[in-house]
Formats: sequence, C-alpha cells, structure tokens
Amino acid sequence: MDELRTYVLTMFANVGEDATDLEVRAAARINEVEANLNNITPRVAELEKGVGLLEPLKKDLGVFTTIKNVVTQENLDARVAEIENQIKDLATQSNRFVEHLDKHFVQLNGLEKQSKDHVEQNFLKVENECNRIKAVIQGVHDGNGKVAEANVTTLQIQVAQVNEQMSQLRVATEAESVGYR
Repeated sequence: MDELRTYVLTMFANVGEDATDLEVRAAARINEVEANLNNITPRVAELEKGVGLLEPLKKDLGVFTTIKNVVTQENLDARVAEIENQIKDLATQSNRFVEHLDKHFVQLNGLEKQSKDHVEQNFLKVENECNRIKAVIQGVHDGNGKVAEANVTTLQIQVAQVNEQMSQLRVATEAESVGYR
C-alpha cells in the first residue's frame, strides 16, 4: 500500500512540475509579447500625433492580444487533457495493483490456514504419543515398583512399541520439515 501511495505522490509531483514548467514557459512567452507590446505602445502614440496610421496599428495591437490569449489557452487545454489522461491511466494502474494485492492476500490467508492446520494436527499426534508413553509408564508403576518376569516381558514389549512409535514420529516430522523447506 505504501508503494501505491509513493507512486501516486510521485505522479502528482511530476504533474505539478509539468504544470509549473508550462506556466513558466507561458509566462516567458507572455512577457516577451508584453515587452513587444510595450515597445509598440510609444510608437503608436507618436504616430497618433502626426499620421493617420494609428488605426491600422491599433488593429495589429488587438490581433497580438488575441493571439496571445489563443496560444496560451490552446496550450493549457492540451496540457490539461494530457494530465487528465495520465490521471485516468494512474487510476487504472492502481485498480490493477489492488486486484494483484487482493490475490496475494487470499494466498497468504490460505497459507496461514494450512500452517495452523499442520501445527494443530502434529500437536495432536505428539499428544497421542505422549499419552501412550504415559500409559506404558503407568503400567510399569502399577507393578508396585517390583519388576516381576511378567512385568519385564510386558515392559520390553511396551518399550519396543514406544521405540517404534518414536521412530515413526521422527520420520513423519522430518518428512514434513523437508516438505516445508
């Protein structure tokens, strides 16, 4: 989400820079036209005094003012349209990015559920094995601390079963550990 925010801020910063650049160029052009206008104005005043050429110069002056506004407005309209298209493209890209993130969130939720299920099932297995070991130890204990031959045979069978179960548990745990690497 921070990448999207950074991207959007960068795009708007670039748009602001482009708009500022356009304003600077337009202002430079306007200043140039105004400087020309300022140069023409005294000449018009001089011509007004002596010659009947004032009217055509006023028409020329009006044309320059109109051209200044038309050029500036056309450039501004074109730039605004370009910026609006960039904003639309940015919105489209943002929507695609959100869809992409949503897919990853679904995958992460699935992995989290699998992990929880895996841990829960393996803890149940370990708990069952511990209960079996407790049962064996309880069986030995129930012999009142005396190990008779019957108890020794039972104890050997139970120890063999515990060793086999521990081996199976170790193999299963190692296989799952390798599977998650």
